[in-house]
Amino acid sequence: MTLGERICAQRTAHHLSQTDLADALGVSRQSVSKWETDASVPDLDKLVKMCELFETSLDQLVRGAEPTADLSQPTVVIQRENSRRDVRTIIGLILIVFGLLCFMLVFFLKGWGLDDALVYSVPFWVWGWLTLRCKKHPVLACFWGTWGMYTGLLAFFLVGYGLSNPAVNLFIPPNLLMLSLLSAATAWIRKQGVDERKE
Repeated sequence: MTLGERICAQRTAHHLSQTDLADALGVSRQSVSKWETDASVPDLDKLVKMCELFETSLDQLVRGAEPTADLSQPTVVIQRENSRRDVRTIIGLILIVFGLLCFMLVFFLKGWGLDDALVYSVPFWVWGWLTLRCKKHPVLACFWGTWGMYTGLLAFFLVGYGLSNPAVNLFIPPNLLMLSLLSAATAWIRKQGVDERKE
């Protein structure tokens, strides 16, 4: 859209004739007609008066720039993201501190071994770290972190201690044990298939 077309559009939108606009600006009707056909360009003082008359900005009239969007909505989004980050930070720190308390309670006060203290405290440390690090879906990340920890514990206890250890029975219920074994078997089968394809 040219400047003349924008002047014509604004004039018709405000229900003014060329004569009405010419009288308001103190020019002849022929000058307004020349502006609208882009035969000439109005002076700056006439453009400023037109902006006041049409209730628009000089940028919008001359360049055709759209009015700037309301910037309050991105600010709200940023504030919401900051508040979520603050909540994640607080929850993550609480989980890490709770893990430290569990470790001290089990290791120092109960007198159990280091491995039992770690079994009770490491999940809270991992959950706290995942909550601090994950920007999206920290609960889902904590779930998968728990799954990984239990699978790792299962492998450790099966190889290291066997199923007679009470910590295994406490932390690895039978259904989780079955699922872990199933996932290990699936991984082994996939690896065998990949090895066969390579040969």
